[in-house]
Amino acid sequence: VEAFLRRHKFSIRRRTRERQSHPVDAEQNTEEFSKQVRLKMQERGVAVVYNADQTVYSRCQLRVCAYYTCGAEIVWVKCTGKVKERVVSMLLAASDGAKREHFLVFKTCASTKPDIARENKVVRHAFRCILCGEIKPLQHGVHIYGNAAGWLNSDL
Repeated sequence: VEAFLRRHKFSIRRRTRERQSHPVDAEQNTEEFSKQVRLKMQERGVAVVYNADQTVYSRCQLRVCAYYTCGAEIVWVKCTGKVKERVVSMLLAASDGAKREHFLVFKTCASTKPDIARENKVVRHAFRCILCGEIKPLQHGVHIYGNAAGWLNSDL
């Protein structure tokens, strides 16, 4: 695709609703916002504020092939089988500059049996027995969850 775009001198452009702001305006807005946040922190007695960002990766954005070191196992993560399979990545950063481990949320369907669905949610992060065995080794520096919605919401 990139070669085709380059060859025909096309570029990918998208409409956006974000308006451009001059650097002076941006600095003023940033200072005002940070003052408001500091005041709220003092009012409520909060020491650390977290910033969370959810980013969606559709199936078409994920790489189909990858290069692995010798002996590394390829782990396949199954989703619901729909066209819109996706992974949501949630990034967390604290106001003191510390970055936290990020979360990956895969779209999965819950078991139809209530007892098994409850056990999967509590013990296996909403994944089934077989799939959980493949996902556990991947959880170094990242938290991996399954959710019917495919988003990080109150069900997790």
